[in-house]
Amino acid sequence: MKNILITLVIFSTFTACNRFADFDAVLAEAAQAGEPARSIYDARELTAAKNRLFEAAEFYRGEGDPDFEIQDALQPLVDEVLRINPQVPVVYRLDELNAVWEQVWGPYDNQGNNRGVDPEQSIDELYQKVNDNGTYYNVAPRYEDGDLTRESIALLQGQYSPVDIDSNMVQIRFRSLNSVDKRPEGYELWDLPELFEADELDGVSRAVPRFVVRNFFPSGYLREVYSDSTMRISYGISEQAFGPGEYLFVMRKVETD
Repeated sequence: MKNILITLVIFSTFTACNRFADFDAVLAEAAQAGEPARSIYDARELTAAKNRLFEAAEFYRGEGDPDFEIQDALQPLVDEVLRINPQVPVVYRLDELNAVWEQVWGPYDNQGNNRGVDPEQSIDELYQKVNDNGTYYNVAPRYEDGDLTRESIALLQGQYSPVDIDSNMVQIRFRSLNSVDKRPEGYELWDLPELFEADELDGVSRAVPRFVVRNFFPSGYLREVYSDSTMRISYGISEQAFGPGEYLFVMRKVETD
């Protein structure tokens, strides 16, 4: 499948000197330090601020942002959420990240380096399933030549680790990229990673050799600035994928039960 790379995945320029932190060691260090107290906030004020951000993100859904105009419009709404409910370092919020997240607004093309929209990329079904063992999957449909009748599902598996207990940075590395030739009946897209790991998913092919993914896909970082039971806000950093500057992600938690 050409142009198989999906959004929500490439975050910074690859550098061989980046050291991928040991996931368990960072968690142990955080546990020893003790979890900081969370802020006390006005729940009604926070809900209103989050709703304003979600509504604005939905309004711009599917639009590219070559001049940062959309991100600049969303930023004051992000700042308001963070003002009402300041966050502790991400290492203390990893349990909140362990969920299925839907991208409401963010990158729609990581091929052209121009913050545009990939015509083969779905804009309505972009999911990330984060697991509690330091792994995650990005799941999204792809449409060959933009033809909605020629769909496949991309499964990009990666590994993440917090950099240290004083930062919101999470380091990312990619492990495998597979393609599913059709949607299995009776399942949601975010169910596919579990089916794949249980070897119960039909029509799977290796989109890119694993050694290529592990050695040549750029590693990177996410700056996880906000998370709670319904919303996640982060910034990806990749000049290779998005051009200069950070790229905002606004995500909504998917209720899977």
